Amino acid sequence: MQRKSMFILSLLTIIFTQICCGDVTEQIKKSQTNIFSLIDSGNYAEAETATQKMAADFAGNEIIARRVWEIANRYDRMEAYKYAKTFSAQVAADYPNDKYATYANLLLAKLNAYELIDKGDYSAANTAALEMVKNFPNHKQIAKRVWEIANLLDKNKAYEYSKLLCKQITANYPKDEYASYAGLQLAKLEIFELIDANNYESAEKATTQMMSDYEKNKQIARRLYEIAHQYEKKELQTYATELHSRIANEWPNDEYGVRAAFMYKMENKSILSGNKVDEAKLAIEKIKKDLEKNPALAEKMPHVMLNIAEICYDRAMEADVETENIEKWQQLSTEILEKDVIGKSTGSTLMTGYYVLGLNYYTKGRIAKTKDDIEGAKVNYRKAIDEWQSLINEFPNSKNTAKAYYSTGVLYAQELGEYQKGMDCFQKINNDFPNFEYTLEAKRLHNEYSEKQKITNNNIEGK
Repeated sequence: MQRKSMFILSLLTIIFTQICCGDVTEQIKKSQTNIFSLIDSGNYAEAETATQKMAADFAGNEIIARRVWEIANRYDRMEAYKYAKTFSAQVAADYPNDKYATYANLLLAKLNAYELIDKGDYSAANTAALEMVKNFPNHKQIAKRVWEIANLLDKNKAYEYSKLLCKQITANYPKDEYASYAGLQLAKLEIFELIDANNYESAEKATTQMMSDYEKNKQIARRLYEIAHQYEKKELQTYATELHSRIANEWPNDEYGVRAAFMYKMENKSILSGNKVDEAKLAIEKIKKDLEKNPALAEKMPHVMLNIAEICYDRAMEADVETENIEKWQQLSTEILEKDVIGKSTGSTLMTGYYVLGLNYYTKGRIAKTKDDIEGAKVNYRKAIDEWQSLINEFPNSKNTAKAYYSTGVLYAQELGEYQKGMDCFQKINNDFPNFEYTLEAKRLHNEYSEKQKITNNNIEGK
């Protein structure tokens, strides 16, 4: 009887423990789902607070390290790198013996390389990536993380370093899915070289071969779109238009297929070159409706609209555009950014949106100044500064942060006569962005306006 009672008690204990553990697991899962929703909607600080609470409430649970790392990874996907770094470091420090500490350390290493890229130190970023390969040679995510660094180098036009890392991936991890992404990226960069060498026939053949070799690759439409853009930079519009047509026809449900269809229409009907702004507006409304109809593409809307806003701004800045049309294209760009990008995007899309919107307001100010509307110019200059300050506040280490400081400094010092504020921006560049392309110019401007500030102070004291 006693044995039977002990058996029943043990069984009840096991059942109770399983129920409790299951309940705790569900609580953690529910908390994480809520945190994911906050991150996806851009509420990063609120998600941070919720994650810290979850980590504290379930500190001893066997799955908490994994769940916190997954949150760090979600931040990384949304390009909220500051938070991704915070929680990766937390997992590595608090759970050093958990397997997800290795995942966290690998993510930290990638994010450190990202910071080097943002500072313009591409050689150091390449070295950091190679060190990752050395430290995590057999990790299941190593090919992915190295490719992500190669991709960011590619975005920053550090093509040689991107190629080196892509070659590492294809050589060391040939069976990994990211070897295919790396191979596609290498093919694209080789086509870039052919275009830059004016070897257009070979570039066309290589592009056709790339389309055949990587037809099923998820990034094929994007890479082809980038090749078309490379033709545009060389003012080879016929090649670009033909490629846009092929992308639009073969990948109509891809984000870059939609972009290509828009560009083909703009080019084929001479909307850009003919400054047909009203027709451009109609084309933009159509692309928005097309995106909204496709659930898989609807979430890409802010990214696509940012690209269109940049196209409109670039057209406004071209030398052959008269003032009247500059204002029209610039106004269209501003409207797109304010309505469809700012407030509806996160990560690099939002960051770039702030920067381009600031450029638009700067352009408005410059045009007002040419019309002797000095007050109107100042109003728009301050609006530009507001946008760049938003960029600085939300993305303190982004690729555009140094540009925002520089542009803000120039407006304060040269246009608004607020020398000290301008000098503060130039000093920030000198201190924190030594590899920025205009760091030497920022140093020169700091010295120039330091002297002007002294003269101003002396004049005030003399009165």
